[in-house]
Amino acid sequence: MNEVIKRPSSPATAIPPLAHTNSTDVPNNPVLQPSSEASGLQKSLDALEAQTQSLRQALLAKNQECKATGATCGRHFKGLATLPLPITPAKVVLFLNYEMTRPQKRKLSDGSESTSTCGHEHAKQVVSALEQYRSNHAHEYRGVPEAQVNLRSDSRIRLLESSFKANEPEYQEGSCPQSCWNASWF
Repeated sequence: MNEVIKRPSSPATAIPPLAHTNSTDVPNNPVLQPSSEASGLQKSLDALEAQTQSLRQALLAKNQECKATGATCGRHFKGLATLPLPITPAKVVLFLNYEMTRPQKRKLSDGSESTSTCGHEHAKQVVSALEQYRSNHAHEYRGVPEAQVNLRSDSRIRLLESSFKANEPEYQEGSCPQSCWNASWF
C-alpha cells in the first residue's frame, strides 16, 4: 500500500522546441487581422465624431453671435496666429511674455501715443480667449497630450498673469488707494 510511484523526469506535456517554419505555414490569426466589419465600424465612428464636432462648433458660433465673446476671442487669438497650432501651455507662456513687454497701441486724447504696456486684465482676456479656442479644438489634437491641458492649470501661466499686475504703473509705484489704508481692520 505504501508504494512510491516514480514518475518520469520530464513531464509528458512538455512542449517540443519549435523548428524553423516558413511564414506561410503559420495560419493567419483572425483576431489580429482587421476585418472589413471592424474597419467599417471605425469609419462609422469617425464619421459620427466628425458630425457631432461640427454640430458643436455650429452651436458655439450661434451662441457667440449675440455676445462680444466671439469678437474678443478673435481679436486676442489673431495675435497668436503666427504660432503653430495646437495651443499648448508652453506656447502661451512665450506669447504672454511677449504681450507683457509690448507697448499698448492706442492714442491719447492729446494725440500722443501711449507708452504703457498691456495690463493684467488684458492678460486674463488673452488666456481666456486662448483657453476657449484650445478647448473647442482639442478634439483635433487628441494625439498631442500638451494640447489637452487646461491653460490655467499650468503654474507658469498663473505666474505670468500675476506678473502682469505687478508690472502695471500703479503697482510699481507702490501706491495703494488711500482708502485701503484708512480702513479699519480691527
